Amino acid sequence: MKKQLPLYILILFLIIVNGFFLINHFGISDDGDFKGPKGPNNFISKRLDFNAEQTQQFEELEQKHRKTMRGISNEIRSSKEALFDQISNVEASDSKIDSITSVIGEFEKNKDLEVFRHFKAIYNICDDSQKAKFNSLVKDALHKGPPPRGRRSPMKKGNDHPGPPPRH
Repeated sequence: MKKQLPLYILILFLIIVNGFFLINHFGISDDGDFKGPKGPNNFISKRLDFNAEQTQQFEELEQKHRKTMRGISNEIRSSKEALFDQISNVEASDSKIDSITSVIGEFEKNKDLEVFRHFKAIYNICDDSQKAKFNSLVKDALHKGPPPRGRRSPMKKGNDHPGPPPRH
């Protein structure tokens, strides 16, 4: 028991430190609101400095957009399940596989159209100075692209792109 006492103290210390981290990261903010991770919608509304009316319109757009995207994502997921269910089907024809992948492609197209329409709706609630900022944000996001998944490839000094050189 005495040999394990330092281990118990260390575990207790780690639990307390993790508790403080969770409270500070996800706890209640000074104004009484829930303090969660900041999403892209919070970023957009803060960068564009929306007034109260614009913020309300923006939040309504966000709710509608999330609901629509959730529905499309569910359709994509179920279509992909149907596709991969064909792996064990010995009678699966190429035409059936092509049909399922075409349906998935249509849903992906609808997803991209929904994102475009959502950004267009955000653009429409902006005033003229905000529209210029919004265009800049969208261009920056398109050129930057999403962060890479999986392994990290840090930027190397003197190199404009991350990761190893392309294969020849």
